[in-house]
Amino acid sequence: VTIPPGASGPKLHYHTQRESWILILSGKGEETVDGNTYPLQANDSIFILANEKHTIKKTGQTELKFLEIFTLPSDFIVVE
Repeated sequence: VTIPPGASGPKLHYHTQRESWILILSGKGEETVDGNTYPLQANDSIFILANEKHTIKKTGQTELKFLEIFTLPSDFIVVE
């Protein structure tokens, strides 16, 4: 996944069954998980359990690139 300069990441959301593992490839960002924010940069990783509300955003001046591996099913529920 790539978040280019000037773009934002996904809205705060969760998955009822899906778990995710995210590996930052380049750039800087932060992942917010259930109200806790974690700074991330190249070679950092984070694991997100099902039902945890989360979002990722770019914080650096360059694009944020990350690899996300997740279990199925791939449900996506936006928190309003």
